[in-house]
Amino acid sequence: MEQPKALTCLHTFCFKCLKNVQHPPGQITCPLCQDDSLLPKGGVDELQNNFFINQLKERKAIRGTGEFKMICKCCKKDKVNVARCVDCCGFICQDCADLHKTIDPLSNHKVYTIDELRSGEVDISKVWKEQRCHNHKNQILMFFCKTCGIPICMACGLYKHSRPEHDFIEMEPAAEDHKKEMKGLLASCRDVAKRVDTAIKQDDKVKTELKSAMDKASKDLLTAKEKAKEDFLKLLEDNYRANSEKLQKIAAERNTNIDSSKTNLSNLQAKLNNAMVMTNQVLTAGSTHDVTSNYTKFTSILGSLKRNK
Repeated sequence: MEQPKALTCLHTFCFKCLKNVQHPPGQITCPLCQDDSLLPKGGVDELQNNFFINQLKERKAIRGTGEFKMICKCCKKDKVNVARCVDCCGFICQDCADLHKTIDPLSNHKVYTIDELRSGEVDISKVWKEQRCHNHKNQILMFFCKTCGIPICMACGLYKHSRPEHDFIEMEPAAEDHKKEMKGLLASCRDVAKRVDTAIKQDDKVKTELKSAMDKASKDLLTAKEKAKEDFLKLLEDNYRANSEKLQKIAAERNTNIDSSKTNLSNLQAKLNNAMVMTNQVLTAGSTHDVTSNYTKFTSILGSLKRNK
């Protein structure tokens, strides 16, 4: 999965795949669940990256052996990667690794070779650097703006997100509060998921019972028709046809209602499972920044799913 981008429904797709999806201006429909996601002003390019998939790819690459090819963080070309730059936040090819040694602005960057990372001598936690502000490249995201629901840096707090119009707190306490809220929503959604699963099983049972009843009713009609065939052939034929049509109509209506119910429940189940897995991944494997970056989106969708009790 290259440049994985997450939609608001939490389904993730390659950047290039999403670019090929036909969509009206300002929104895109998820190819899996058909939910609509609002697009940022910059379109698919500015959709949030799936940090968890990216980190899994990088960890897998580090644990592997031999050469591996990825999109170089610096030159953006698909090359064999030989190192990872902490400051550039990605793997780089040999040419870019050489440039880091010779160009002054890059010479201060912390670069680990693949061999160093695989040797176990490097603390792997140092490979992933604290996230930088999108608007102020040299500033670390240290605060969470409660008004806008996004992480911000100190410069943002002084200008675009200044008080009293905006209320912001430090990242650590914000993350702790967000974890508590997300855990509560996650627990509620687990309960909803259990009830949805029970409802789906009940629909399956009802459908089976309906088929059995239909089979018996059809058999009884046929028996009744044959028993009085000689004396009431015409009458029974008309009666059989009318009742069969009624039964088929009832069955069709019931089956349609059950299938519709099951489809809705299955879609809800899929959304619940996907949302719970993604939220759980953030809570168990995500960093403080990961939690705060995904807080608004995750709590919104979990809260929406929670209302399906």
